[in-house]
Amino acid sequence: MAANAILITLFLSFNVIMADETGMGKRPVEFFAEQITLAVDDSAARIECEFHFRNNLSGQRNFPVIFPFYVDSQSLFPDYIDACIAGPDRRQLEVKILPERNAAVINIPLAESTTIWRLQYRQRITGSMARYILTSTQAWGRPLEKATYRFIVPKSFGEIVVWPQADSTADTGEFIEYWAHRNNFMPERDMEIRWAKKQF
Repeated sequence: MAANAILITLFLSFNVIMADETGMGKRPVEFFAEQITLAVDDSAARIECEFHFRNNLSGQRNFPVIFPFYVDSQSLFPDYIDACIAGPDRRQLEVKILPERNAAVINIPLAESTTIWRLQYRQRITGSMARYILTSTQAWGRPLEKATYRFIVPKSFGEIVVWPQADSTADTGEFIEYWAHRNNFMPERDMEIRWAKKQF
């Protein structure tokens, strides 16, 4: 929790410094939509993220983002991290790893209007739970306009509980997918899945 508080404080400090640049009562940069996929198996969680940023300032600029990872005794620091700008050219982004803060810093080159960027990472898990930090969204000061959360779980898992609560499911063969769609969404807890291994 202390590490998350530090990260949110650092982000807010940066945002406040830029806050008056728009002259329109808007935040200079808005995080307004996301799509998160959390796929699990017996030994790892694989997370794929897509983030939508809106630049309310004139001209292009770089915007550093501090991205926290959920790490505890059963969820290890990611062993693979990849970030890029979405689009046909898939421009790679530099990721500065901060393992002492369970985080990474990613410098996002913002276009003059909307920028979509993606992040993928993998972390080993030794228990029957995986989590993705959603509550850091509160640092942006406003709810997401649109959010989609997808869980991918092997059929061999049982007693599955997910949050955000799913509004639809899909059977894809070896896996079950749980989908949660939200509008005007301010997360009050983290994205999480818990399960029990079925006994055969």
